[in-house]
Amino acid sequence: TRPPDLVIADFGRFIAARAPGGDYYALAGNDERIAKNLFAEETGARLLPWPAAGDPAEGLDCGATGCRYTARGKTVAIVTDEKGLPAGCGAADAIVSQVPAGFACRRRIPVVDRIDNWRRGAVALWLDPGGITVTGANDSRGDRPWVPHPVPKAQRLNVAPPGE
Repeated sequence: TRPPDLVIADFGRFIAARAPGGDYYALAGNDERIAKNLFAEETGARLLPWPAAGDPAEGLDCGATGCRYTARGKTVAIVTDEKGLPAGCGAADAIVSQVPAGFACRRRIPVVDRIDNWRRGAVALWLDPGGITVTGANDSRGDRPWVPHPVPKAQRLNVAPPGE
């Protein structure tokens, strides 16, 4: 199986973008342990430093509010700040966002933000000329007691405590 092209995990704090050579550019925020201990061990890939704004890397070009990742004929907007959300849905083939991305583009292109990451667990994207495949860790684990299924705060507040 081909490793994913993009991964978003840890409530959106961790993003990894696959470099053409098979290693990954890693944006891990303040928590490097998920990148070093989990992701690198699972993939066997080297973790490359995330490129600074204005200093493009192969397939990944970043500005102050986000990046453009290009692979296999597809372009993904990687948003790191609310100001970086694309103005229109035609600007990219998909959006991966560390901030809530809203609903405007979700019917037209794949959109994965930190809220999706909270609901679905780590989310991986595979880019292909014919489309983009998006899979979350919780998508295939089913409805089992050991699989965390986040419940929105409003729903938790409306549920009576056990035994009542």
